[in-house]
Amino acid sequence: MQTPKLNEAIAKAKAEFPEILENRKVKIPTKSGREISFTYAELEEIAEAVVPVLSKYGLSTVSQLGFVGDKFGLITSLRHESGESIESFFPLPFSPDGEPKELGIKISYGRRYNINCLLDIVTVDPQNPEERKETVRKVAKEFYREAGLSKSPKPITKGEPSLLEVTGDSGVKDGVLISQQHDLYPAHKNIIQQIRAITGHDASWIIAQCRHYGHDRTGMMPPDELPKLIADMCADYAVMNGVIGDRALAHTSIQGAISFAKASGGDILPSVMEWLERHSLVKSS
Repeated sequence: MQTPKLNEAIAKAKAEFPEILENRKVKIPTKSGREISFTYAELEEIAEAVVPVLSKYGLSTVSQLGFVGDKFGLITSLRHESGESIESFFPLPFSPDGEPKELGIKISYGRRYNINCLLDIVTVDPQNPEERKETVRKVAKEFYREAGLSKSPKPITKGEPSLLEVTGDSGVKDGVLISQQHDLYPAHKNIIQQIRAITGHDASWIIAQCRHYGHDRTGMMPPDELPKLIADMCADYAVMNGVIGDRALAHTSIQGAISFAKASGGDILPSVMEWLERHSLVKSS
């Protein structure tokens, strides 16, 4: 369906969207008992900023529950006064015996996710923009310490995958860990470390997934394939926690979050962390 009038209206509206500040702080507990904190913009904050501008150009958003094929979820439409519209779909767990409160939380998240996708919303951290990078750095450093990676290499059993082998910090020669200097994508190991600090996946599981995609370790996975491993980790985490009952739906959900981050031109890690926060036991402040 062609939507020329809607396209023109949203282009004009986006040019007038004010800066949207992240106003909510959350803390995600890790398997070690520590916490990761970051901020995001609540739906109310987003709506207050964009609704007046949308109305000015004959635009509105409407959300409803429904099925797309055999998948249940939240369907949000961006509509123009001409009758043109586009939609975004957010999958939801479908269970007659499900807890209404939990479904309500997921619907709220789905509305924010869909609206962010439809309007290509980019929020701003009101504090130092470098603070989030520093938080990520500290989490990685803490993870190294807890995993014992800051100590001298120790012998390991031949054939047994190590955490260092997974992340690409080392290789194995004669049963001893050695420095690895040949990762094509060294930054990828840090991304997986931070996600693994929450999901708690075994090193052998991650190695198996890397090899499934034809690579020995995360540091050798190209940028277009690393999101596949990340999606596998997040979907498995959500299913094992019982938050999402269907693995395919879990994959669709996290892949949508990753795609949204890519389309916004930003780093995918904050979006992945936020997705994990929505599928974990969370403490808010």
